[in-house]
Amino acid sequence: MTNPDHSVLGRDRRAVSEVVGYTLLVGIVTVTIIALLVGAMSVQSAIQDQSETESLQQEMQDVDASFGRVAHGDNRTILRVRTETSNRLSVVREGNVSVTVNDNCSVARNLSSIRHGTEGETLAYELGGTFRVTDAGVGIVSPPDLAFENGTVDLTITNITGQTASSMTLVKDVESSMGPNETDEILFAGRCSQPKNVTVSITSDFADGWERYAEDEFPAGTVTRSGDTVNVTLNRSHLPEAVDPSKNTVVNFSNTSHYELNDSVPSITINKSDDTNVYPVRMVPLYSGVQVTRTDETEVDTDVYRRGIDTVFVLDESGSMGNSINGTEKRTAMLSASRLFIGYLNATKDRVGVVGYDQKSSYHLIGGEYYLSDTFSSANATLDTNNISASGGTHINRGLAKMLSVYDLTSNFNRDQYALLLTDGENDDSIQDERTIERAKQAAENDITIFTVGFGDSSHYNETLLKEVATITGGEYHFATNKSELEEVFSNIAQSIASRKKVVHDPASMQLGTGGNLFGPQIPGSSDYVANYSDLLNINDPTTPANFSFTFSMDDGEPLNLTAYQYECKEWELTGDVKVNKTTGDQYYVTRCAEIDPNGTETEINGSAIHVYTEDNSTADVKDDLGDTRWFQTNLSEVLEPYNESGNLDLKSNEAIVGVNYSNGRRMLLLLEIGRSQETNDLTYIVDVTIDDVTVEEKDEQGG
Repeated sequence: MTNPDHSVLGRDRRAVSEVVGYTLLVGIVTVTIIALLVGAMSVQSAIQDQSETESLQQEMQDVDASFGRVAHGDNRTILRVRTETSNRLSVVREGNVSVTVNDNCSVARNLSSIRHGTEGETLAYELGGTFRVTDAGVGIVSPPDLAFENGTVDLTITNITGQTASSMTLVKDVESSMGPNETDEILFAGRCSQPKNVTVSITSDFADGWERYAEDEFPAGTVTRSGDTVNVTLNRSHLPEAVDPSKNTVVNFSNTSHYELNDSVPSITINKSDDTNVYPVRMVPLYSGVQVTRTDETEVDTDVYRRGIDTVFVLDESGSMGNSINGTEKRTAMLSASRLFIGYLNATKDRVGVVGYDQKSSYHLIGGEYYLSDTFSSANATLDTNNISASGGTHINRGLAKMLSVYDLTSNFNRDQYALLLTDGENDDSIQDERTIERAKQAAENDITIFTVGFGDSSHYNETLLKEVATITGGEYHFATNKSELEEVFSNIAQSIASRKKVVHDPASMQLGTGGNLFGPQIPGSSDYVANYSDLLNINDPTTPANFSFTFSMDDGEPLNLTAYQYECKEWELTGDVKVNKTTGDQYYVTRCAEIDPNGTETEINGSAIHVYTEDNSTADVKDDLGDTRWFQTNLSEVLEPYNESGNLDLKSNEAIVGVNYSNGRRMLLLLEIGRSQETNDLTYIVDVTIDDVTVEEKDEQGG
């Protein structure tokens, strides 16, 4: 019996095993390849889907950019998308959006969007944002044009109409679109001008996304939802303090609950519920110039209101001056009139000199040594027949030459310079006339005014020459036929240059106080030249370059006290300004107080003479309290005209007019401002709404 060959059997079994193994390997590889191919196809499909989504989102961004260009100035622009995209684009007008102030004033539009829809996914451009809708819900790809920052609601409503295509033109309807100023006129009209609340309502089938976005953008507790409508409601606690009457600095004098007026003090207290408020205060004269004025019509200048005067008498000493008129020697009459002239001058600042002429000329020194002197007793002694002769011929020009020399030697341009020329005869020849005119021209060049006087029989002197000399220098020609007439002429000339009818600005001031602090008037620039009393500036100085003002702040609940004062003046001076009484034609020289008398009386104006007027008053109330306007004061009707509306005061809510009655009919009107006015408290900034009405046209009408 033969044993089986195990080795051969073993080889046969290995061969079978290898065949099976190879077959299995091929199968595994095939399956793996197939799996890899299937996986690769899935990945490629996912990549294609992602790429398609990204392309679509990019195109929606292009849509956003195109509408942005229309919103910011381009009234029409071109928008192109892929054909496959445009086939799924559509304009959808569902829902609405509105903004409302105080539940009464509202702007609204239909809510429109451009949408791209595929199975299971929608991309939509709505109110400037891009929304993505899937089975998982609503997501926001890019935020909409609704924002809340620093208490301001910012919203751009893009109202879209028309039909989409691969090539579109976006056309803005300029007439129906509304910018922020136009929407402000609707939202903040009438009772809505002081907003208490603001509501933004959006009704959309993307309400889930809108709700989440609003909750992130707006303060907690402001967002509510009812179905597809999302409401954002902002009350005063969410808005800036300027909208809260109890916290802002708006003052309304038409609202008696805002303030308390105490006539007896007088004082004004601002009373609002939030006593932490601080209000700026400003008070200025109601008009240009001050009005605490009176007139002084005294003929003799007993007060020092003007610059010093130098006068040189140029007296005729020719032989004919020894002749008599009506029993009085001409020379004696001339000297008497000259002494009368000096009686009108002021020894504290005026001076006189004397020169004489015949065919020659001479100085007659006052007291034997002064060309010009304010020692009037010595001047009167010089004007005596022992010093003034009457002999020789007549050379007027020589007398004028001596007068010019006096001024060259002793005077200056800080003083008014005059000459008083008297003659009773003609120059000895025509050459002297020519030389007289030359001397007059020299006087005019040096601001010396010459008054000329012809004395006696006019046929004996050259009246034409005397008139010309006076005219050249800005003086006047006079004549007299006897002693009394000559004295009247000299007196009139003296009064015209040495005395003044004056409009007097008496020194006065005011002081305002609040919270234990006192505030005086201020003027811009240096105030060193302005008179003051106890550091309170004189508010009645007509030479200040700008009106005085009060500027400070006051606290809620603290009274603002108003006090006025008037003073006595120690030193007066002319301002150079002249007022003319149109009824009489008289000139009045405007004066100022250069120094208040520190030892004089400070008179406080009591409360009954200080009046406060608000918009509830008529202009007649102001006029009645302050009395009639004098001719030298600014007319009250003119002063109040800018604030007059059909007979009633037309003031801003925070303005009042303060009238102060000083003594003797003098008064002052001032404009008082406390806090901010209702008119300037512009709250439109808390809502910024723009509405763009845009039509999507199927083709580019410009041929693009």
